[in-house]
Amino acid sequence: MKTYPLVARLGRFGRWYVTTTEHPELAWTGAQWATHDRGVPTGAAQICNFSTEDEAEDFIDSLMGPSIYTLAAPHLQLP
Repeated sequence: MKTYPLVARLGRFGRWYVTTTEHPELAWTGAQWATHDRGVPTGAAQICNFSTEDEAEDFIDSLMGPSIYTLAAPHLQLP
């Protein structure tokens, strides 16, 4: 299974969200990847967002642990 590094990015309205280095057009909802425009969802699914970069990075840590920042390839989880 191919994986990509997860990163926290600052969105349009000053909120942080989780995306990948290889698929920055997708953001994590907590259950699946969804399209967005600079951190604002473009579909029906709400993406996870955080007040600070530290909160977003703590969320990434809770998903994968502090040394591995990856989730399954986004294209495998899209409808």
